[in-house]
Amino acid sequence: MRVLVIGYPLPNANFDNYSFVSAPSFFDYDAIVVDPANITRVVDDALKQVEELNTFNSQPVVNAPTTPVGVGLAEQLLRRIDETSRFLAKGGLVVCFLRPNMPHTGVIGFPGCDRYYWLPAPSGVIYGATQLVPGEGFQSAITDPAHPFARYFESQRSAVRYHAYWVDDRVPHFAVFGRVFARSVGGAALGVEFKIGGGRIVFLPSADGLYSNDSRYDLAQTVFSCIEQSLIGMLDEPEPGWVAMESLPGLASLLETEERELTRLTEAEAGLAAARSAREELSKYRRLLWQEGKFGLEAIIRDSLQVIGFSVSDNLDEPGTASSNGEAAFIEVEGAAEAVEMAPHYRLRQRREDELQKSGRYVKGLVVVNGYRRQAIAERPQQFSDALRVAAESTRFCLLTTGQLFDLVKQRLENPEERQLSDIRSALLATEGEYQHDAPVSHPSSLGGTTLDERQQP
Repeated sequence: MRVLVIGYPLPNANFDNYSFVSAPSFFDYDAIVVDPANITRVVDDALKQVEELNTFNSQPVVNAPTTPVGVGLAEQLLRRIDETSRFLAKGGLVVCFLRPNMPHTGVIGFPGCDRYYWLPAPSGVIYGATQLVPGEGFQSAITDPAHPFARYFESQRSAVRYHAYWVDDRVPHFAVFGRVFARSVGGAALGVEFKIGGGRIVFLPSADGLYSNDSRYDLAQTVFSCIEQSLIGMLDEPEPGWVAMESLPGLASLLETEERELTRLTEAEAGLAAARSAREELSKYRRLLWQEGKFGLEAIIRDSLQVIGFSVSDNLDEPGTASSNGEAAFIEVEGAAEAVEMAPHYRLRQRREDELQKSGRYVKGLVVVNGYRRQAIAERPQQFSDALRVAAESTRFCLLTTGQLFDLVKQRLENPEERQLSDIRSALLATEGEYQHDAPVSHPSSLGGTTLDERQQP
């Protein structure tokens, strides 16, 4: 297997490393690896005459029409269009590092030159900023582990740096010819394969974070292995139906064994999915102890209040209200790395005033705080400021910590008696100031937590 590598030198016995101008004809190779940034460097060198450029046959390349003593830069560049089309038509594989497109003006005889002019595109695909978008980052995640180039992201995770990404939902009929096998942690498509003609184009972010020769050798071997697996996979065709009629000794027994093991695997995967779902559903209440914000903390607080029997809306875009037995309390939530200050009190006061003006009704309040959220519960000082505690007493709202709420959830899970839950809800709604409860110190339970001591020292 012979691989042509352009603009991104990789040391491997099967690789021929050249520039975009000096490379032999593309169609003589099984695969091509191209860094489009090399086109920019070649054009800049030709325009600025930084160094002499030569074809594979050692003819000088100049930014002028072709003459007997020199090949025109435009002619040398334009020939790559036909070479790439012929290469893909015979089933070739192009591996292209993702770079933002960039126009290259000043090439005599080639006004439309850019970084991707040479690369055919499926219908509707644009190598431009509407679909191939500039962006920077280094975090990636494999979304299709079966793809041959998934290994590239796995082995080069620390070196991958992306400079552009595909917006696949802007590409018409993407699923017909496209396949995404890796994305950034934010969901941008980084590993993308296009079918075109009889060949394939694979887009990858470059491994620009390499700092040693050994790393470069490892990268070359990884790319070679990915290319090899990809080319082998491109040869695969569905087995004709009549082939199944041809038997081999022991094949029927092996097919039965495979079917039996597949059934066991399916059942095991279903059991695993159910166990994982149940574990996630229960362990989510630990978020009470360390999260902050609307989605991180308030969502699980509302869920927890529902567990102990309050009626609470799940719509986080609306202010929260907890209701029980005809009584209601406005909910305000705050998490902080240190003691929680007065912000939730100010929000609650404003809501109360608005409600009083609108309906003449005075509504109770429930402020749930997660102070010193990065510290273990047993090691936390008082989680709220003295000013917030005094405000709770003077304006008659219940001040509750998420650790206390966590304990109440645990009590509900261990003893779901409705009478006890009703007493808890009544106590919360009746409290004016810091919530006090007679529950024992928390202990390890089905939630898998460590011992919690929620006795606060003022």
